[in-house]
Amino acid sequence: MEEIKIFDNKQQNSGPRNICIKCQHYYITWDTRAPYGCKFFGFKSVGPPIKAVVENSGIDCYGFIEKNTLHTRRSNSSSS
Repeated sequence: MEEIKIFDNKQQNSGPRNICIKCQHYYITWDTRAPYGCKFFGFKSVGPPIKAVVENSGIDCYGFIEKNTLHTRRSNSSSS
């Protein structure tokens, strides 16, 4: 089971951090009207999805799962 990390946006005064780019659920939609998407919540947005989540729900994103990097994948596959 994958661990879901919860980020506390209250630690930064400048609003929600753009953690989406490090998330497995984040993707580029190639739609010029809404170029960023979140597969976890199932929507596209103009800005980082975390901003829309916090503005609309008032809570931090609880769907964040960190992307596996190429280095991590190689390390895991060589240990099998």
